Amino acid sequence: MATYSTLAAAQAAYLVNADYAETASASKAAAFASACRALLLLLPSAATQGDRSTTFNMQAIREEMLAARQFIQEADGGGGLVDVSFEEFRT
Repeated sequence: MATYSTLAAAQAAYLVNADYAETASASKAAAFASACRALLLLLPSAATQGDRSTTFNMQAIREEMLAARQFIQEADGGGGLVDVSFEEFRT
C-alpha cells in the first residue's frame, strides 16, 4: 500500500490511477484505493474561506475505494468458493 503524507500527493495519485478499469490494471486499482483512503483521512468534510464554503462528498470517495478493491478481488480470481457438482456427469 502506498503512503501519501500530503493532500497534493494523494490527489495526484488519485488522478494518475483513476483509469485502472480502462487499463485493466490491478496495480493501478491498488494505488487508486490507497489514494482514496488517504483522501478520506486528509480532506476535511467541509471548508470555509471568507464568504465561500464547500463540502466534499466523502461517501463518493468511499464508494470509489470499495469499487477499486472489488476490481482487485475480481482480477485476482475473486477468491470466492465455487460449488461444483458432478451429479449429472456421464461417463
